[in-house]
Amino acid sequence: MTAAPGRTIARRACRSWIGSCEMSGLGFYTALSALTTAQSALSIIGNNIANASTPGYTRQRVGLDSMPAIVTSRGFQIGRGVEIDAIDRVTDALLVDRLRSQEAEVGRFSVLSDHYRQIESLFGEPGPNGLSSLMGGFFADVSGLTSAPEDPALRTQLIQSGRTLSDGFNTVASQLLSFGHGVGEAVETEVMIINAIAAELASLNNSIAETGMGPSIPSDLLDRQETLLRELGQHIDVRAVREADGRITAFSGGNVLVSPRGASQFEAFLDDPVTGKMGVRSTGATTDVTPRGGRIRALLDLSEEGIDQRLDGLNTLARNLILEANRVHSTGVPLGGGYKTLASRNYFYDANGNGDPLDDRLDQAELPFDVSAGTLNVNVSDLATGDVSQHRIVIDPSMTVQDFVDELQAIPNLSASVDPLGQMRITALGNRRFDFSNRVPPNPNLDDTFGAERATIVATQAGPYGLAAGDSFTIDIDGQGPTAVTFNAGQFADISQATPAEVAAAINSQIVGASAEVSDGRVVLRSNSTNGTGSLELADGAGGPLATMGLSTTLETGGDAGVQVTMSGGHLGSEDLDLTFVPVGAGAIGFTPGLQVSVLDASGAIVATLDVGDSYTPGKDLEIQPGVSVSFSAGDISAASGDRFATRLVADSDTSDILVAAGLGGFFVGSDASSIGIDPELLADPDRLAAALDGSAGNNQNLLRLSAVYETAATGLDGDSPDEFYRLLITQLGADAQRADQTLGTQQLVLDSLDARREEISGVNIDEELLELERFQQMYAVAARFLQTMQEVNDILVSL
Repeated sequence: MTAAPGRTIARRACRSWIGSCEMSGLGFYTALSALTTAQSALSIIGNNIANASTPGYTRQRVGLDSMPAIVTSRGFQIGRGVEIDAIDRVTDALLVDRLRSQEAEVGRFSVLSDHYRQIESLFGEPGPNGLSSLMGGFFADVSGLTSAPEDPALRTQLIQSGRTLSDGFNTVASQLLSFGHGVGEAVETEVMIINAIAAELASLNNSIAETGMGPSIPSDLLDRQETLLRELGQHIDVRAVREADGRITAFSGGNVLVSPRGASQFEAFLDDPVTGKMGVRSTGATTDVTPRGGRIRALLDLSEEGIDQRLDGLNTLARNLILEANRVHSTGVPLGGGYKTLASRNYFYDANGNGDPLDDRLDQAELPFDVSAGTLNVNVSDLATGDVSQHRIVIDPSMTVQDFVDELQAIPNLSASVDPLGQMRITALGNRRFDFSNRVPPNPNLDDTFGAERATIVATQAGPYGLAAGDSFTIDIDGQGPTAVTFNAGQFADISQATPAEVAAAINSQIVGASAEVSDGRVVLRSNSTNGTGSLELADGAGGPLATMGLSTTLETGGDAGVQVTMSGGHLGSEDLDLTFVPVGAGAIGFTPGLQVSVLDASGAIVATLDVGDSYTPGKDLEIQPGVSVSFSAGDISAASGDRFATRLVADSDTSDILVAAGLGGFFVGSDASSIGIDPELLADPDRLAAALDGSAGNNQNLLRLSAVYETAATGLDGDSPDEFYRLLITQLGADAQRADQTLGTQQLVLDSLDARREEISGVNIDEELLELERFQQMYAVAARFLQTMQEVNDILVSL
């Protein structure tokens, strides 16, 4: 009676061994769940091991969970085994974000480091072909010529040295421009890469959304997504936000690059056709995109700062070298005493477009250098007589080109014109030459007020004079007896402020045999008799006008010959100087012991004392200022007679820069590093090299001024000399390259550290995987043994 129910139960158990209502069926189910779970886990572990060396692979981890228990017919809850709850990617989102950002920094500085070194190589420093060596060589040749300024071989050498320097500037500028265009092309390539990666990320977004983010996440797609994001980070800074469905939105520089709806596209555009400078913007947009990192940020920085900044610096150096060298050279004197003809290298532009450049203003003529309000000295030399006529033109930027031509045309023996293309040509007429130097007046005693042949008395006081009606004095001319001279109010606009010219006119109206003149703002009385036969003697009268004017009452006699005063050279100082020469005592030049001439500045201070007594050889040059000398012929001078002459030493004979702007008489042509060259007429004729300031044989004063340009501070170079400016330019470039190298090294160390940390977290550790493999292998073996046991139990049950 008890066996029949057991057999019935066994048969029922066999028929429904997978059912949830009996113990034996439940055991089979539990064993199978353990087997399949272990098998799946082993497959995942195997996949991890297989991808241990796969770049960007993220280790997967199996998550296990017990299956819900089943309630038996008697109310017991018995577990049904195990199942895979999830297959997770082992990752650290914050670390991944940091890695992506670090990729952008490494990408940026790797480009900067490489390109800065390439830019350094373009300058060739230090080296024989570097601009530092070429500039030094050029100015060394300038100095070398000072020892023999008329040597044709040295002149040619200097001109060729200038040509080599110009070629050096041209080469570096050309290479920088070419490099800049290459960087621009690299920007375009980067944009193409960024757009391609963005498009693939958008496609992955769609694939991930289709696959879904359920228990079985698309690990391979997510790995690819992260690999692409990291690769994108090398090219541009990127920040990614992941949606719940696994899709991402990627931002760069405040712009959406990838979104669930698709990918935006960037485009590169040419910002400066000359330098190749590029910009980046979203396709169809008008505002620029400003990447904050990555290779493209470095390329844009290089385009704007690394290359443009160096090219700007090079152009600034070349421009100021042209400006300063031409300021000197254009105001010098070439061999032969000056120019016979001179053509401008820069053309006056027809600004109003009427076909005539003459009616346009100087400041609108589009000259490469600015014209300022100032003055221009023009000297015309007669080669036959040696006479030099000196003229000063007032220049204003608002004057027309025709006004400038008219000013030149007004100078005797000079012709000036401008052709329809805007080129100016200046020509000296006859056997004459012209120049624009600051040469000193060769005959400063033109008024014959210093050691004159005729009896002469010069007032020691300059006008105006405080006279009064009725003031008088007497004058004895050539011993003929005194003649009275009386002043009245009708002779003056204001007798209390009598001008020297009014005083001279009043005196001339009352005397015969002598004349009153004006020189240097003073009254000069002069006998008409020559050859030492004349004399003058004054006596003060009512009101003491002679004392007021400083006219001597000592008998003054004429000499056999007047003193010839000759000045030579050019002023090398930086300020104009008004100088007055007055005797100290009286006597014969070259004969009277202790006789001196004082040289006074505008304030009356003594700037030089010249010994012209018995130790002086008449005609010998005496230096009064660096570069300026004076000589005196034999003759008598007297302080009591008011002997004096005045002259002005001009520091800058072209304060307007009209010569540099028009390209008249320059050494260089052009206005920047790409266009700098040597004046073609100078290349053809080395005699046109303006080595002198006064045209005298052996004069090297303009070469000394030119030599000083190399180490003289220039306003256009921020107060640096050309030498200092270039050294600073190269030093800054080297510092930028070194900083990029050092920063790259630091950023690479950080990236390597983050990479190592990622490998610890997300990478495959073979040892750990082997342990997991052994664990699940044991699980599989035990589950199989359990299943076998359940089979044996079931067989027993079936056999009952």
